[in-house]
Amino acid sequence: MKIEAVIFDMDGVLVDTEPFYMYRVKQFLDSHRIKVSMKDVYRLAGSSQKETFEIMQSWWPTSISIQELKSMYQQATQLVRVQDIYPYILQPYTKIILRQLSEKGIPLAIASASNKVLIDSMCTSCGIDSYFSFKQSGEDLQRSKPYPDIYLEVAKQLQVNPKNCIVVEDSTYGIRAAKDAGMYVIAKEDKRFHYDQSPADICGSDLFEIYTIIKNKLNEVK
Repeated sequence: MKIEAVIFDMDGVLVDTEPFYMYRVKQFLDSHRIKVSMKDVYRLAGSSQKETFEIMQSWWPTSISIQELKSMYQQATQLVRVQDIYPYILQPYTKIILRQLSEKGIPLAIASASNKVLIDSMCTSCGIDSYFSFKQSGEDLQRSKPYPDIYLEVAKQLQVNPKNCIVVEDSTYGIRAAKDAGMYVIAKEDKRFHYDQSPADICGSDLFEIYTIIKNKLNEVK
């Protein structure tokens, strides 16, 4: 396989944010006496912000607008921001895999459902911004994951063939988006959220194993 680029999802792949988000949502729902199990809250993992609030709206016992719900949530959670903990939840081996791939001259990118401010904040605070040639937020597109638009846009910006891209993903939505873009997908295993990772081409338990998989793919073309 000719590898022209490696594209990373952010949440759950580069930084372990999903537990933080899930427990913060659960705490918010509990404070409003919304009886939803942690298993149901885990359904939100990998969703865009728009989809998250639509699901939360469906749980609300009375009529409430998305904007009102969003405002209530932001006010309740503003004291603890995910930006403040990024350096502490950077996934093991993240800097190793980014450095090794960069040294091989492979363009790297991020394709995340998170907004651009959070993506930039994560990259800066974790000291990995310089490794990425391009960063794309799903919120800046008309359709986010599970649609392939975000991955096709990254390939377009990098001027590479989608078929020659490797994607590292974890969520059901993200894997589907990358596969529908025609890309080779490595799923980072995570058994906490019961993701369906079966459409991925291969799975890796952590970023070190995933780097080994990518390195083996590189060796195939030599």
